[in-house]
Amino acid sequence: MDIIELVAESLEPLNLDVIYGWYDKNLNDTHITYLEFDNSEGEFANDEATTEEHYITVDLWTKDSSEVTILKKEIKRLLKLGGFFYQDGADQTEPQTDGSILFHITTRWLYEENL
Repeated sequence: MDIIELVAESLEPLNLDVIYGWYDKNLNDTHITYLEFDNSEGEFANDEATTEEHYITVDLWTKDSSEVTILKKEIKRLLKLGGFFYQDGADQTEPQTDGSILFHITTRWLYEENL
């Protein structure tokens, strides 16, 4: 299983740009970025790993304050449907040089893959 594809497929119904990597400052439209920031072997049987744990961060970037709450809830709903477990999150604002505000909503997730 490719965890990168699984995240993208899970978020596809949002009809937003979903990018593996980091924030694209040249993309002014609302978009989502994500990274696998850690992974480890989980449960073991007979000295062999039976699961792999994937730790993912998913970031929503938007300048439209009216989208924040709706998209945050929808991201959570879709990732949970995809089998991801919510770990934590944070809402941040980042002032831009043009005077606008960039909303940066971070969520962290765990996905346990059976090997």
